[in-house]
Amino acid sequence: MRPISEETLSILKSQNLTGQNRFAHSLRFEGTDYYSPIQDQRTIQVSSTLWSPDFVIRSDGKVLACGITKSGSVYLKVVESERIFTTEPNTLDGATVFYQGSPLSDKPSSWDKARLFRSKSGKIHLFIIDGGEINIAPYKVLHFISQNGLGTDFVLKNTIVSWARLSDGPGTQYFDTAGICKPCQDNDGAIYLLGKLKITNLSGLDLANFAVYKSADDGNSWIEKYSNIASYNINFTGHGNAVCIGSSVFTVFSESGTYNQAKLYFSADKGESWQLSTEFLSFPKNSQGFQAHLNFWYGLDNRLYTVFKKINNICAIYSTTKIIPNLFSKNFLSDFSNYNLIADPVIGDTYFDTVPLLTVTPSGYIHLISRFSDIALEREQYSSPLSALSISINKGRGGANTAVIQANNNDGVLNPLNPDSPLYGVLQTNKQVIIKQGYGSDLVEAFTGLVDGFEMSTWPQTTQISLRDNLKKALDQTVTYGNQHTIQFDLQPIENIVGYLCYLAGIEVGEIEPTGIQVAKTFSWESYADCFQFLGDLASYEWGCDEYGKFYFRRDYQPDNMYVAYTFEEGVDITALNYSIKDDDLYYKVAVFGKSGETVISFEAPFLDATKYNLMPQKILKIDATEATTIAELKKIAERAIALMQSRTAIVNFSCVAVPWLQVGDFIGVYERSTGAASIYRISSLKLDMDTDSFTMSIDAYYYGDSIVPGELPEETASQTIAPTTNLIPEMTSNAAPSGVARASSVYTSAYEPWQAFNSTDADNYWNAITNNGWIEYQFPEKMIVDKYTLKARQATSYNDAMPKDWTLEGFDGSKWDVLDTRSSQTAWGVNEVRTYKFSNTTPYSKYRLNVSRNNGYIRLQLEQLAMFYGGGA
Repeated sequence: MRPISEETLSILKSQNLTGQNRFAHSLRFEGTDYYSPIQDQRTIQVSSTLWSPDFVIRSDGKVLACGITKSGSVYLKVVESERIFTTEPNTLDGATVFYQGSPLSDKPSSWDKARLFRSKSGKIHLFIIDGGEINIAPYKVLHFISQNGLGTDFVLKNTIVSWARLSDGPGTQYFDTAGICKPCQDNDGAIYLLGKLKITNLSGLDLANFAVYKSADDGNSWIEKYSNIASYNINFTGHGNAVCIGSSVFTVFSESGTYNQAKLYFSADKGESWQLSTEFLSFPKNSQGFQAHLNFWYGLDNRLYTVFKKINNICAIYSTTKIIPNLFSKNFLSDFSNYNLIADPVIGDTYFDTVPLLTVTPSGYIHLISRFSDIALEREQYSSPLSALSISINKGRGGANTAVIQANNNDGVLNPLNPDSPLYGVLQTNKQVIIKQGYGSDLVEAFTGLVDGFEMSTWPQTTQISLRDNLKKALDQTVTYGNQHTIQFDLQPIENIVGYLCYLAGIEVGEIEPTGIQVAKTFSWESYADCFQFLGDLASYEWGCDEYGKFYFRRDYQPDNMYVAYTFEEGVDITALNYSIKDDDLYYKVAVFGKSGETVISFEAPFLDATKYNLMPQKILKIDATEATTIAELKKIAERAIALMQSRTAIVNFSCVAVPWLQVGDFIGVYERSTGAASIYRISSLKLDMDTDSFTMSIDAYYYGDSIVPGELPEETASQTIAPTTNLIPEMTSNAAPSGVARASSVYTSAYEPWQAFNSTDADNYWNAITNNGWIEYQFPEKMIVDKYTLKARQATSYNDAMPKDWTLEGFDGSKWDVLDTRSSQTAWGVNEVRTYKFSNTTPYSKYRLNVSRNNGYIRLQLEQLAMFYGGGA
């Protein structure tokens, strides 16, 4: 269940659940489409002797660019703005020499390179290859850092690679023409630098592979993580940048042959190991094969791009969404068929040679930089409003949502093939749609998703558009591994299976609790949603995604903090809540007619909110009440009709305000104003329908328990009667049985799960962490008071230095951990020794943890037993 934001609460409170303005909605096809050149290709340096330009955006918004000459000189130049850099030719004119390296003439195939990179800390990193002279100077990769993010204070920080550059022959190693990649940085701040390493074998043939260097401290130090990405040395002729998505690193290169073929390799474990992607769609080897040089980039629009130079074309292969980062399709990025490929270009020539660098800037430009020139492309934004007849939003289990839009298509105005249609070129699958709802200008985003399909009907002339969000799209996939729709697990813990399925689906994991259950299961042609449902039912766990899009898989337990923002009038049947209102039910005024004898009598009453709802004066509700014989009786009937309209408007206004935030799994409070009593209900299904004249909200909920005040849980009033010598924690047989949940910060292997520290046995079964610090916790089924605990050491004397030395015992109050007891310098543990610790506490907590900052010196933290008690504390 996601908490309700303060912004949401303030909007709800400001509305006071009363009618204000007419309900409104906004519907737009909005997003970023493909890229297109903003102008013809243009040169970006003073002469054709300046090679391999690169650039970064400085902290002040200016452009820092670099290039290198055949004499080995690295030039730097500051350009006032990216717009100037993008549109004006010869912007490197006047660049100054920063570094003088070895000349290129003595190295037949090892060209110098310079690469600029700005890390998340704001520092600018400059990497330079100095190829060295044969048998004289060392071959080296130098790393400079600018701390101020302007490039005016570069200092040499590291020599990442250094070896003698020998004359060509067996065993010769060097970075060849492809040089080093543009670095990348993962979510944890680690920087990866990849280079194309060439090795001359015994036959004199140059074979190539990648060397990977990693810095976990923002470039202060580097280690070689992997020197051989592919399982074999191949002769490949082009390669792309390193690209990080979360904690995964991607790179792509082309394998030499009659026509080059691309390979995509990636590491899912921060560069520790690499594997070949089996789902990467490459161009076929045919007469239209692409040239050797290519590049790779992770886009601002969450697409994963690789760009190849085909014959007279630049082509992009991209992944359509980061939720499925390994599924690719193709698109021609730009057509250069009219550009001549010339051998010796001079300034002003229009051509496209190799593509050694592809980069993007925060303003949205893509730059395709060749040896001498730059083509700047910018993203095409599309924003097409649409007026809907009706909108239905289905908020499903797990936060995966769908929507259906119905719009008027009279005379084919919404036919996406009609050039005059507002949906021309827009109504296509996977186009983004944003739906907002609310009052007047107070529109709140209620749904963002992608077009799943559409259909048009001849009568009535309507267009129906089906939408689904990214999570729904990911969950709808069938389980796929290596292009096979079958995946088998053999006695694996459920939590491991869930985590692996999330990885395959491309879903970010937020929390997966240990279940203590192992299963053997084969998933074949099943969607990921079906798989998660099966595993959730098996373990009695909930699954879904929170408001941040992170997947969770955990026990269905009542949260410590419950956020309740919705109250309902007394007498409402919350288990079948269905409110609706139409303009047909609202009238400018009510006129009631009766008969007194032979005389017709009447009474009129105005609807005071008629102006708010734009009701015309001619719209009058006429009621024939022939049984009424007096004006007083007619007045009562009119007042009842007016009250009914006011009641309906109050209900619909409440529904409209609440709609954007209600989700399956949310808690709502039913508050009886006459008695002050309140109950908590949890939404199990939710459907929202809206059109220009009506609004309906349907909720199915189940009773969750009483609450003294809406939004609060009942306080613990029952006293604990367990004897002070009885362990409050039951004898655990798994992390979730027989009751409660055991967790830990880490587990060395599955043989040392945290529950073994709560199994109350004398056998040498214990919790074993990966590191020498960490925490272990137990969650009670209900809140308990603990004021004493015991720790027990292992039977093996040689491992007693693995016992905790310094720690705190903490209780979780629902939002933070309260420190209840602090211990330090707990040394010299004996065999099977049990130590008791008492402290003062009267507050019940549902979760307690032992948070160990240091053990007694062993490489891993271990604990034989942890027990908790009440009634014997200090």
